[in-house]
Amino acid sequence: MKQLINVWFIGLLFFNLTGCMDTVTRFWNNDGWRPFPAKAKAYDECSAEALKAYPLPPKTIGDFRDSKGYDGWSNAFGQKESECMKRKGY
Repeated sequence: MKQLINVWFIGLLFFNLTGCMDTVTRFWNNDGWRPFPAKAKAYDECSAEALKAYPLPPKTIGDFRDSKGYDGWSNAFGQKESECMKRKGY
């Protein structure tokens, strides 16, 4: 029983360390914790493109977020943005 607990503990430790290693590698290969510059630029461009296609209604955000219209706008905006990111290869 003690051996089984040790095996589980080592497996859990290994699993956690692989996740940490991936994070450290991304930090080392990139400019800190920020996303890669090309991906950040693509995300900004896609957000602007989606905002042109689906502009935010003139209501204030507080009033608009509580309505069903916000859900529809948010879904359409998100789909347009994700399509653009896929088109750019992200």
